[in-house]
Amino acid sequence: MKKSFLLTVVVLALSVAAMAGPKVKSQGFTLLWNSEVAGKELKEGEYQVAVDGDTAKISHGGKVVLTVAVRSEEVSTKYENNSVAYGPDGRHIAEIRLAGTNTKLHVEGPAPAAPGMASGK
Repeated sequence: MKKSFLLTVVVLALSVAAMAGPKVKSQGFTLLWNSEVAGKELKEGEYQVAVDGDTAKISHGGKVVLTVAVRSEEVSTKYENNSVAYGPDGRHIAEIRLAGTNTKLHVEGPAPAAPGMASGK
């Protein structure tokens, strides 16, 4: 009786710990040509995207180069590869699709400044 209760508590604790982690981990993607994201030009190359709620940090060479506002959308099938979808002009990134998930990130624009940050005036 004690063993089954202890096992149940351990399984429950591990389940809660797994759910507490971020839904979307840092993922890599490749830009095959110079592209624009939220008004900033990104050169072709390898990038990483890390999502925290409604913002995403885009990194290149281990440094964050841009923080953007995103809206996450769940689709019916999982993406096999990381990819980007461009807007009608073929230059502005509209979506980032995350491999191994059914999540795509709609790029909404620059991330809002944190409260208390200088406004640049």
